[in-house]
Amino acid sequence: GPSSMEEMYDELRDMGLPLICAGGIGSEIELNLALEIGYDGVQMGTRFIATTECNTPEDYKNAIIDAGEENITWTNRLTGVPISVIKSPGFKQENSWLTRKLLRSRFKHTTRMMLNANSFIRLKYLSRSKSKNTVKKKRFFSAGKSVETVCSIESATTIMRRLGGSLKSNPRLSNQSEDARE
Repeated sequence: GPSSMEEMYDELRDMGLPLICAGGIGSEIELNLALEIGYDGVQMGTRFIATTECNTPEDYKNAIIDAGEENITWTNRLTGVPISVIKSPGFKQENSWLTRKLLRSRFKHTTRMMLNANSFIRLKYLSRSKSKNTVKKKRFFSAGKSVETVCSIESATTIMRRLGGSLKSNPRLSNQSEDARE
């Protein structure tokens, strides 16, 4: 979204609820920054797609590695609500005029359900089909701006050890955890 993680935290911190920073977290740097700001945790999606344990196709993992932040945009064509995707040939950001009109009407929930069902059916078809036509269509990958920090396919264990090590070696976070224990 348009708000930075600092702006979101400032806007929400007085609610008295645990805050989880989601979006844009792909490495130790962003993880530490989010926790230093005051978030209680983070959600990392894109980083863990490009892992050896993830069962997504290799072309999806490679698309994440090859993409930069400038390659990420949004679309509402898949679900009816904006999601981040990697730009690809033939990419279209908006739905047809009829779908846009339905999404702004009292039928918006039904329209979203139909878009989700259509996406699911298309995904199922593409995963089974090996034709040349489907190879082009498969290049529509969901990913966030944290693709910028993903440089290789690694094991989730390696990533978690690196993230954990960065937290242990961060003196600003060590002070926060000591303050919380007192």
